[in-house]
Amino acid sequence: MTKKIKLLIFFVSTFLYGFSQTGKITGKLDLKDLENKKKVISNTFIILTSKTLNDTIRLNEDLSFQFENLPSDSFRLSISPHSYPYDNRYIIHLKSGENQNVNIPYNSVCPYEKTKSGICPICKKKDEVIPISYGLLAERIEMNKKPTKRTYYPGGCVISDCQPSWFCERDQKEF
Repeated sequence: MTKKIKLLIFFVSTFLYGFSQTGKITGKLDLKDLENKKKVISNTFIILTSKTLNDTIRLNEDLSFQFENLPSDSFRLSISPHSYPYDNRYIIHLKSGENQNVNIPYNSVCPYEKTKSGICPICKKKDEVIPISYGLLAERIEMNKKPTKRTYYPGGCVISDCQPSWFCERDQKEF
């Protein structure tokens, strides 16, 4: 073989090897509030970042997304606007030539808006339901006194725009 042919074979094989070493991340949002599907499709972005990459795409009509030609790396996947009740980020470790699929639960509105009535979604009762109090809470405890039934459930100090209002002591469920 001539030098030119050997060199051509080397470049073609290197190109094909390099091209085959890219991976892909596909996924789909599992939308919990389907009545907002059109709004979510038009307003939601999927953001993929790593040390060397920063890419943003829109959702497809079926709530799916796809990032192609990705190098082997650790990626951070996030959604804008964020999902309620938490702003979840996903870490995806993609190996050379690997394809990964992720399904992401997603609420475009706060799920606790539907639980303002104080009726537990599990037992469907209200008798063991107490309000959740947020902020720095102080309680006076007296020695040798039998503890009384709680009148509130401590929700913590961090207050957000989407948090539960009630706690069912029977089912140990915040809602």
